[in-house]
Amino acid sequence: MDDHTPKREMGRRSHGQDGTEDEVRRAIRELAAYFKGRRTHREALSALKTIKRFVRAQQKEHATTTVGLRSFRVVKPAPKGGG
Repeated sequence: MDDHTPKREMGRRSHGQDGTEDEVRRAIRELAAYFKGRRTHREALSALKTIKRFVRAQQKEHATTTVGLRSFRVVKPAPKGGG
C-alpha cells in the first residue's frame, strides 16, 4: 500500500463487503434510535429490511459449509399408552 492510504482503509477487506457491513452498522444504530424514541416506525422497518437482507446473504454464502439442523438425527417420541 502506498503512504497516502488512510489508516481506516488499511484493515478493510478488499472484496466489496465494506459498504454492506457499514450499512448494517448504520441500520443497527437506526433501530436502536427507534427504541429510544428518536426514529419513526417507518425508519425502523427500513433498518430491519437492511439487516434481514444482510443475514440472508450471509446464510446463502455459507450454506454449503454450515451444518444445518437437517443433518441431526430425528428421535421419535415413545408411544403413549403404556401398553
